[in-house]
Amino acid sequence: MRALSYAYGTNHFSQDIVLQDILRHFWPQFEAHEADLTRFGAIAGREVYETVYHVDHDAPPVLVQHNLDGKRIDRARLSPSHLALLKALAFINRPPYEGDSWHHHFAYGYLIGDPGLYCVLTITNQVAYAIHKYAPEFAEWKEALLSLKSQVVV
Repeated sequence: MRALSYAYGTNHFSQDIVLQDILRHFWPQFEAHEADLTRFGAIAGREVYETVYHVDHDAPPVLVQHNLDGKRIDRARLSPSHLALLKALAFINRPPYEGDSWHHHFAYGYLIGDPGLYCVLTITNQVAYAIHKYAPEFAEWKEALLSLKSQVVV
């Protein structure tokens, strides 16, 4: 797998001194989260990298336009590994809703480094944010989105 990239197998956070400096400057609570970001940087450099490579080269999302009855549904079918990774990474959307900072969320997203994967998480987060801000009566939906327990794909 080392042939994937020179970045594969490395800790994306530990290697990014500029990111660390930016977070240290703009995020007063950075040091309390540095160990967590270091752990996540290792995951981003291996498990995330492997799944993203697999999705990009072997198992891209498939548009399913109709269900078995011919009804239009327009859903994305994801490979099991892609879906499993999205569920495993759902936690990156939680910090701002649990009293932490958006810095934490955006640092996670930056470390993922794949716009396709982070896009799905960002869209999910934007729906959760709209519920959080404008429709608190649907808090159970927000929780389902933040844990990716909702049925977002077929």
